[in-house]
Amino acid sequence: MSDISIVKHKSIADEFGRSSKKYHQEAEIQHKVADGLVASLRPWKQIIPDGPILEIGCGTGFLSEKLISEFSNREINITDASEEMVNFANSHIGNSDSEWVKFEVFNPEIDEVEEESYSLIISNFAAQWFDDTAYTIAKLSKALKQDGLILFSFPGNKSFPEW
Repeated sequence: MSDISIVKHKSIADEFGRSSKKYHQEAEIQHKVADGLVASLRPWKQIIPDGPILEIGCGTGFLSEKLISEFSNREINITDASEEMVNFANSHIGNSDSEWVKFEVFNPEIDEVEEESYSLIISNFAAQWFDDTAYTIAKLSKALKQDGLILFSFPGNKSFPEW
């Protein structure tokens, strides 16, 4: 990844971080989509292999809360490229003392991930910020354990034209 892309990523992460409280109050669509994402995950829940879960782009924690509830006995790595968003989600959810739940700054386009280490990789409304969505999802898919599941929600190219 080029230095220009790294600066761009940091700029986006910083902007989201500065707006975390407002984002949490106004992100109705992201909240509803998180509900739908978890609902679509439930039929697969029993066949996901043992192992940790990786959430990409936690934002303020809409999906994170639901994952903690659905997978209370699993290690869950809750990540975002914005340190402020990670801190907001951690303080909002209040599970920082849990041995199963870890909050981390992580950018899947820049940071490395260990191959075959996660049973589930999930993301709600973050992939549209990737410079190369296909490449990054392919990179992340290598981190899945055999029979693992990757599940992402993101707006398509004709969604939200006003954006």
